[in-house]
Amino acid sequence: MIDTEVNKNDKVNMRDFIKKDFCRRRKLNVLNSIDILTLENISNLINIYDGYVLKGYLVNAIPKGIKVSLSNRMTSSAGKTIFSKRGRECTYEIRISNRVIKEYIEDNRSKFVCGIEAKDALEALMLILEHELCHVIEFSEYGSSNCKGERFKNIAFNLFGHTSSYHEILKSKDVLNKTINNSFVKGQVVQFKYKGIFYEGIISNINKRATVMVKDIKGTYRDNHGLSYSKWYIPLKLLINKE
Repeated sequence: MIDTEVNKNDKVNMRDFIKKDFCRRRKLNVLNSIDILTLENISNLINIYDGYVLKGYLVNAIPKGIKVSLSNRMTSSAGKTIFSKRGRECTYEIRISNRVIKEYIEDNRSKFVCGIEAKDALEALMLILEHELCHVIEFSEYGSSNCKGERFKNIAFNLFGHTSSYHEILKSKDVLNKTINNSFVKGQVVQFKYKGIFYEGIISNINKRATVMVKDIKGTYRDNHGLSYSKWYIPLKLLINKE
């Protein structure tokens, strides 16, 4: 089971290291080109992630490997993981949309994948692959996977620092923020992480950030029942829905 948690700085360094290592191996200089999207490149990236981040988990858990494919028909989903089980035999396939990557390259706005800004097409591909690898891990461990579920979000955050599971469209920052905004309402129970600790509370107000009231015996805010709370101001992209 993957239970490693990488701190924020290491996640940034990890992605930068993998990017540089991949470019060195593949002798790539142009990173914002549809030419990077080949089956060989995708497989190579998966192997690098397995060695550097997952510590050989994929090799051990899935000895027959992960099939990779490209799709011209996927127009809204950037990636898809296909899991099949027949008896004791499980197969895994990661499918990437070359149409979505092409749209990414042609769009000059800032674009975010899984809550993280992608600087070029290679980084977009890496973030999509990270998301799909979380699906692979969840399928391997539990037999099912749902990127809207808390378990998946914890895996994605702990391994890669993903703050959003909305990867279906490579969204601009404005569209991403609007999507996240519409995901939360006042009175909703949410969870967030601060300095490695998960906190749970209730949203009392939403603007650019959410005001979250967390039960705290040392808190200075009290409700009608005499319970004490501390007040937190949390970016919406860091919230996890608990309901």
